[in-house]
Amino acid sequence: MLPLAEKLGFNLLLPEFRGSNLESNPDCKKACGSEAAKQDIKDAIDYVLEEYKIDKENIFLLGLSGGGHMALLMAGFCPEYFKAIGAFVPITDLEKWSAENPHYAPDIFACCDNDPEEMKKRSPMSYLDTAAKANLKIFHGKHDPVVPVSQSVDYFSLILEKHPEASVYLDVFDGGHEIDMETGEVLDPYPVRREVPKPPLCDAIIYDFSLNALLSGSRYRGDFEEKLQKVMDECKRNPDIILFID
Repeated sequence: MLPLAEKLGFNLLLPEFRGSNLESNPDCKKACGSEAAKQDIKDAIDYVLEEYKIDKENIFLLGLSGGGHMALLMAGFCPEYFKAIGAFVPITDLEKWSAENPHYAPDIFACCDNDPEEMKKRSPMSYLDTAAKANLKIFHGKHDPVVPVSQSVDYFSLILEKHPEASVYLDVFDGGHEIDMETGEVLDPYPVRREVPKPPLCDAIIYDFSLNALLSGSRYRGDFEEKLQKVMDECKRNPDIILFID
């Protein structure tokens, strides 16, 4: 995101929040949305505000996937710090997600010390009342194979059920999990727009065909047949014509 931040004249802060949310991280119990990780981000913002000329009224927070999970946790930790928060394809319920994605389950268990209560404490779902104070927008691909879109839909539904006035929005796009944070483009194989097949009769033209009108202008033998043949020839040239015979 650095080139975009430079282009727009933004200062960019990239907190590490105690490393990856993986079992291979020796400090993983302090990663994955721990109290220490959340405090690290808050402390980093405080340091930047103190040491640099920063407009504290215009601080924005963005996060993708595990970063989206962290962005929502920060919405429930110190929403007053941010003008707006954007969470892309986030995890909102760690215990539920560990069952939905067995590939990452060992990492979640390691980070949370196999404790369901710890998973709950590190899940944005547990902080809806505070997050409702944030200006929050969530983006999620409806075909996401890594984090099911239901993670975002359930979070969004519950927060608005409890706080209908909350400034929380959900954008479910036609894509999957990977997003280019600089352009907003979907990077996985799913197209942003899909071709929708046309209904079979959407281009059809309906003509009201009156036999009486055809007969009334026929004065000589063969006139009627000649007119009828012209009608049939036109129908053969245009397969979208439908005749309604009265």
